[in-house]
Amino acid sequence: MKNKVDKLYFFIGIIIFAISIILQFIFAFSSDIWVDEAFSIKMIEHSYIEMINLTAIDVHPPLYYIMLKFFCGIVTGIFGNVSIITVSKIFSIIPYIILPIILYIKLQNKFKKHSIYFIIISIVPLISYGVEIRMYSWAMLFVVSAFIYLNEIIHEGNNKDWVIFTIMGILASYTHYFACVSVVFVYVSLLIWGLLKDKKIIKKWFCCVLISIVAYLPWLFIFINQFFKVSESYWIPKITIYTIIDYFKFYHFYSKLLLLCSMIICLFFVKKIIKEKKIDNGTFYVISGLVVLIGTIFVGTIISIIDRPIFVSRYMIPAIPCFWMGIIISTDIKKFKYLRYILTFLLVITCIKSCYNFSVLEFESSNKYNKAISALSNNEKTIYVSDNTHVQRVIAISVKNAGSYVYNLETSNLTKNVYGNLDSIYSVEEIKNLVELGYTVYFLQQDDTVSICKLFDENNINYEYIGDYFLEYNIKAYVITK
Repeated sequence: MKNKVDKLYFFIGIIIFAISIILQFIFAFSSDIWVDEAFSIKMIEHSYIEMINLTAIDVHPPLYYIMLKFFCGIVTGIFGNVSIITVSKIFSIIPYIILPIILYIKLQNKFKKHSIYFIIISIVPLISYGVEIRMYSWAMLFVVSAFIYLNEIIHEGNNKDWVIFTIMGILASYTHYFACVSVVFVYVSLLIWGLLKDKKIIKKWFCCVLISIVAYLPWLFIFINQFFKVSESYWIPKITIYTIIDYFKFYHFYSKLLLLCSMIICLFFVKKIIKEKKIDNGTFYVISGLVVLIGTIFVGTIISIIDRPIFVSRYMIPAIPCFWMGIIISTDIKKFKYLRYILTFLLVITCIKSCYNFSVLEFESSNKYNKAISALSNNEKTIYVSDNTHVQRVIAISVKNAGSYVYNLETSNLTKNVYGNLDSIYSVEEIKNLVELGYTVYFLQQDDTVSICKLFDENNINYEYIGDYFLEYNIKAYVITK
C-alpha cells in the first residue's frame, strides 16, 4: 500500500512539474519583456569590466549579469544569430531543472519520498520567475542548495558538504542582497544547532563564515555605498500593514486555504515540540526552513521602516522553497496524516491554478506586446518619445531605432550608460526639431491626464493617432510627421 501511495504521489508530482517546465520553455520564445528585463538585456551588451562598474552604481550585486552574459555568449557562439531574449529566458529556467534533481538526490534518504515529491512541486507556483530575465531563479537555487546542505551537515556531513554549503552561500550573496540575508539565517540556524547539539562543528562554522567574508570583501565596500545611495532615494513605496499582509499572501501564492492550512500545521507542530520537550534533527530542520523565510521578511521590513523602503515581495523568492520544505516535512509524522492529505490537495490545486494563470497571462501579454511592436515603425530613422520611463526603456530594445526619449522627465546617468540610446526631451519644440531633421517620431503616451494633442496643436505639429496598445502600461500611440 505504501509503495502504491508513493507511486501516486510521484506520478502527480512529475506530471505537474513536467507541465510547468514545458510551459516555461514554450513562453521563453515570447519576446515580451518588462523594464527590469530590458535592463538585464542591455547590461550584458557591455564588457565584463563595464558590467561590474555599472552594477556598482546600481542596487544589485554582479554575479547574475556575469553568468547571463557568459551563457548567452556560449549559445550564440554555437547557434549563431538567435534571440537574446529567448536565450536569456531559458537561462532563468535552468535552476528550475537543477533544483529538483538536487532535492531528490540529497533528501531521498532523509525524509519520506512523498514529502520530497511535494517539496519539488512547491516551487511550481513560482513558475513565472522561470522565464523572467532577472536573478530570482538563480538566487533561489543557491539559497535552497545552501539550505539542503545545512541538512547534510546536521546529519554528520563531510568536508565536501561544508565546502558546497559555503560556496552556495557566497554565490547567493553575489546574486541578490536579500538572498544573502536568507543565507545569513541558514548560517545562524547552523550555529544554533552547533551550540545546542553538536559543539564540534562550531570551529568549521567559523571557518565558513571567515571564508565567506573574505570572498565578499571585493564587493563589500561597493555594497555599503549602494546601501547609502538607496537610503537617499529608491522607488519602493512606503511599508504599511497592508504591505506586510501581502508578504504572507505572496509566499502562500495568494491561496487563503493554503495560508490557513500552513498556520494550522505550524500550531500543531509547536504543540508537538512543547509536548515532547525535545528537538531532533528533523524538527530542527523544519524550524530552520520557517526561520529562513520569516527572518528575511523581518529584516527587510525592519530596514524599510527604520531607514527607507527597500523590500518587495519578490525579494523573498529565494527563501520561499525553504519555508515549504519545513511545512511539508513537518507533516511526515503519523499524527499529521490528515493534515498532510489536505496540504497535498491544496498544493496540487495551487500548482494547477498557477500553471493556468501563468499560461493565460503570458499568452495575453505576448499578444499585446506583438500587436504594439507590429504597429510601430522598425528602422534606424525612427525615434520614440514616451512620458513613461518604463515604456521608454522597453521600446529601446524592442525595435530598431535612432533613440528613445522620455518626455519631460530626467534620465539617470546609469540608464544612459547602460542603454546608450536613451535621453530626455523637455518640450514639444524639441520633438518638432527631430521631425524637421527627417526622423519619424512616435509619441507613446501613458499619462492621459495631460492633453498631449492640445500641445501638438498649439505648436502646429502634424500628428496621427494610431491606436491604444500595451507595453508594460496601457499607452496611446501617435506618429508625428512633417
